Amino acid sequence: MSQQIIGLLNPLLAITWALAFVILWLFQKERKYILLIAFSYLAFSCGIFISNVGISAQSVLHVLGTHVSYSAAMITMVWGVSRRINAPPRGLLNLAILIGATPLILWLYLNSDLINIRVISANGAYSVVLLIGAHNLWYSRKNTKLEYWLLVLFVLLAIQGLVRPVTFFWLEGAVLNADYRESIYYSTLNLSMSILSLLLALTLVIICIDDYWREMKSEAAISDASNAISNRKCQLDKLQQVMATNIHRNHDLTIKKLAEETGIQTHQLRRMINKELGYRNFRDFVNLHRVKEAQVMLSDPKFSTASITEIAFDCGFNSIPSFNRVFKAEVGETPSDYRE
Repeated sequence: MSQQIIGLLNPLLAITWALAFVILWLFQKERKYILLIAFSYLAFSCGIFISNVGISAQSVLHVLGTHVSYSAAMITMVWGVSRRINAPPRGLLNLAILIGATPLILWLYLNSDLINIRVISANGAYSVVLLIGAHNLWYSRKNTKLEYWLLVLFVLLAIQGLVRPVTFFWLEGAVLNADYRESIYYSTLNLSMSILSLLLALTLVIICIDDYWREMKSEAAISDASNAISNRKCQLDKLQQVMATNIHRNHDLTIKKLAEETGIQTHQLRRMINKELGYRNFRDFVNLHRVKEAQVMLSDPKFSTASITEIAFDCGFNSIPSFNRVFKAEVGETPSDYRE
């Protein structure tokens, strides 16, 4: 009775994990690897049910059904974790290994009553597939601690699948089919597999959640960057509009007054002038606009009767020496030479 209860609880637990991964997939449908992991746990649940409750242990369908279910689970699990890191899943190789083990497992069932010999053969095939998955995970182990822990779990599962059956066969001897359920081998098998499987499921769930969280943070960062670029463009447009009103002609113009006119905070305006427009300071920015207007006036016949001093003050300069110095620095010649 207790065996039947365990046989029902374990597949239900595996189905629960499968549903958990399906729910995680609904939040990130572009990540197909989550569906593969969900199918893997669904296949595990089928194998556990067949092994414990569904089909009599004395039937060849019991052996074949269990092996097919576990094989499907192993292949899709390795496929899922490999696809997540863009590694080749080597599905055909895994399939060839598991299909190649099937005749040996069936032959041992038909020709021997020693169940743990058959278990060693089956677990050996599963362990090789897990090691292939571990090989793929090896290259991503340094990305995060979760990646490294996932690699460790795959290796541990592969080792226990290879070493544990052989160890118990050496310690306990051959176990008949009829005595398999009551042996210490079977109890230890279930316990070690349950602990490692639970840790693997929890790790994969955390990894899926972490992937989703990282994606949300990345999208938020991109959105913030896009908004920042849009805001800066609006601010630059506003600054250009205000400067087009010839506000630079104001002799008392300060960065604070310009900030009030543009609606841009003073520190943001200063950073924009220095970092984005490339001026050393606010004074250089304003003086360049004044020099450009002075160039227009000095070369326009309409202002031929206006003196250089009048032009300098009209453009916003407070003194002739300052005007001459800035003009020559920007244009390369004095205002008088430029007018000539």
